[in-house]
Amino acid sequence: MTAFTGFPDDTWTLLPRIGSHDRRWLAEHRDTYRESVLEPARVLVAALADPLRAAVSPGLQAVPSVNGSIAPVINDARFATATECKDHVLLRFWEGDDKYSSSTLSLRLSANEIEFAAGRRFDASAIPDYRAAVAGPAGVALAGILAELRTARPALRITEPELRRVPAGYDPEHPQADLLRHRSLRVGWVESRPRCTTGQRFVPWITRRAALLADLHGWLRDCC
Repeated sequence: MTAFTGFPDDTWTLLPRIGSHDRRWLAEHRDTYRESVLEPARVLVAALADPLRAAVSPGLQAVPSVNGSIAPVINDARFATATECKDHVLLRFWEGDDKYSSSTLSLRLSANEIEFAAGRRFDASAIPDYRAAVAGPAGVALAGILAELRTARPALRITEPELRRVPAGYDPEHPQADLLRHRSLRVGWVESRPRCTTGQRFVPWITRRAALLADLHGWLRDCC
């Protein structure tokens, strides 16, 4: 695949326009979308594969296609969304047999911001092991990882827990009570979009920041 040389300048004006229109408008501007968004995203995924495997985990999957590492631009009709089309590019790099329940590194590219995140949605069979890990020494390690991330990125965001109370069988006053209330966990932060998105330096810029999520990704991968 062609070496990544950056997104065109018009990518960042096109994305908000896509987000404010429907799929019919997108179909009418299909060639522009392909040239300014989709093809550069494919090249970026391929270019990030080896650097992310070196910086985060050798097992990361990087598939340069839609429904691979590139999320579809059309929003999923099963979920309530304000618009029919996305106003951003969402890239996912996962490690495991099932990408929907595996530890995943994600990158959200929008007109003004770049979001980095690591997370995992636990399927029913994994939740007991996740809770047991959080309640034991591994939970102390997870809390330490999150504390280090907050130091590095003070604006760190952690998804709200799905449960209102600590699950039955666990102490409501447990030091990791908030983490026990999660059925999924996603942790990340947002940065202003840098100028280097239009050049080759965007790949190392991403890689340096993604490396901060290596320990969290490994914990989520190995906990259950």
